[in-house]
Amino acid sequence: MRKRFVSRLNSDHKFNGLLMKALINGMEKMPELKKADRARLVRTVSKQKNITEYEAIRLLSNGIKGVGIITTPEAGFFHVIDLQKDNPATKVWKCAESGQLYTSEIKRDSYFDKEVTISTLLKDDNISFAHLQWAGYDEKESLRRVSFAVPLSDILSFAERLKVASDTFHSVISNQNQFSKRPEGKNKNFSTSLHA
Repeated sequence: MRKRFVSRLNSDHKFNGLLMKALINGMEKMPELKKADRARLVRTVSKQKNITEYEAIRLLSNGIKGVGIITTPEAGFFHVIDLQKDNPATKVWKCAESGQLYTSEIKRDSYFDKEVTISTLLKDDNISFAHLQWAGYDEKESLRRVSFAVPLSDILSFAERLKVASDTFHSVISNQNQFSKRPEGKNKNFSTSLHA
């Protein structure tokens, strides 16, 4: 009896882990994904979100910019997420996690002052980030642990909110790059404040 229960639990956790990884990395970047797993992911997302299978495939293929899951656990129930996957602007994610988002080194010189945080975007989920000091990583590292031993609806909601956060932060970086090229002189003390 216990063996069957544990086997079923492991199977559920494995599927949840694949779902979270597909939503964040994109299915195309998952060599461990079997054809049957892929079909089940598409059916599950389609049913859970009440969308067509075509829309589910698109959602599962896109991934989230600047974020990546770097683990493929054989056992267990958490992933390690890298918040600086292909992004030199790690301070944006780090500042956002701790509270306000400042995209310049000195807060008073910030072009952008946003009240957007990852924790705020994820507040209604049963999912939260955890630092990896226990594994020997510095608290300032961009790696975070996140559990997938939660209901499918929480994983889907987590991915949606993480995408909103990523899109917002990349928009801030893009805008900051535009403003950092502004001419010196007449409006050199010009500052812009955008609120989410």
